[in-house]
Amino acid sequence: MSRVETPADGPSHVPALDGLRGLAILLVLCYHANVLNQYDAWQWPFFSVLRAGWAGVDLFFVLSGFLITGILLATRGSRGYFRSFYARRMLRIFPLYYLFLALVLWILPALLGTHSPELTRLRDNQAWLWTYLTNVRIALSEGFQDTPLKMGHLWSLAVEEQFYLVWPFVVWYCPTRALRWVCVGLLALAPALRLGLGLAGWGPHALYVSTPTRMDPLLIGALIALARRSPTGFARLVRPSVWALGACGALLLAIVIHYGRLGHLDPPTQRFGYTALALFFGGLLVQVLLLAPGSPAHRVFTAAPLTSLGRYSYAMYLVNEPLNRVLDWAGAGEALKGAPPLLGQLVYLAASVGLAYAGAFVSWRLVESPFLSLKRLFPYGRPVAAPLTPA
Repeated sequence: MSRVETPADGPSHVPALDGLRGLAILLVLCYHANVLNQYDAWQWPFFSVLRAGWAGVDLFFVLSGFLITGILLATRGSRGYFRSFYARRMLRIFPLYYLFLALVLWILPALLGTHSPELTRLRDNQAWLWTYLTNVRIALSEGFQDTPLKMGHLWSLAVEEQFYLVWPFVVWYCPTRALRWVCVGLLALAPALRLGLGLAGWGPHALYVSTPTRMDPLLIGALIALARRSPTGFARLVRPSVWALGACGALLLAIVIHYGRLGHLDPPTQRFGYTALALFFGGLLVQVLLLAPGSPAHRVFTAAPLTSLGRYSYAMYLVNEPLNRVLDWAGAGEALKGAPPLLGQLVYLAASVGLAYAGAFVSWRLVESPFLSLKRLFPYGRPVAAPLTPA
């Protein structure tokens, strides 16, 4: 979601957050388009950024935690709290998601007469996709082998959906002060869970995709939303956000320099890198929210190319990996291996982003916008009474 809604007072759009979401999807697209492993030594920084693009998902999680918690706090106590939230979330997420699954699993294979072993294996495990449990399937199988055809990326949508299912109840029943401590406690629990479960035999894939072990960024976003409800509380985040950017950025850079990469399955990343990423992106979010209109940084985050990517990010995330598979089938990756590495990678990246953007552009107009217009049937109400547990 790219708009910050203040239900009691009317919608309020923060364009810079569209740009931040655009940065997140650009990172992910770079990661998905990383097809070349051989390159000159001086090109290492560029390819390192590509390989670390998986972290864009963590930025999405921070934004989701912030935006969703902000909406829930603003509507807590209203009679339509649960109905409006879940109805609006379903209108935003379900139509495109289920159409996408139907196209990949049934419609396109029937039209093209395609019956590959990969498709058969995916259909055998499709119940996990339809029920937003892709991350559970990956964790149980300790890998992405049961989600072929480049459909493993749906794990992050499963994590967000599981968060949406539980978090409204937590916000409703917890007083504000208690909610803050719940966030802090769970934030401390996440790395402890990763360490403990890793020692207990959980594999790196399970630690990477499971909601309890990946809740750090969602909780950081929620804490920022709680602080933003109070001008003094948000002001107290300014200096820590700068420290988070500096210290966590240095820590992540040290991992890259020492290990040669920021690998999402590597032990140092899983032990403390996920939390460092969450804090880093949380600091970035705070700084973006503080940007003065017209400042150079504000102009960057509100630039049309970046905000456009942010607007279409959901559909781009859905279709990018399967469309990359189409590029692979067409032999694009192999053909570009004969070109200079940097040029070949840039051409493949441009083709990948272009295809995803074109698909998302069509999706926005034909699928997403019509369903989003139905949100008017489920308006957020102004709180008319205190929640069951007063804040």
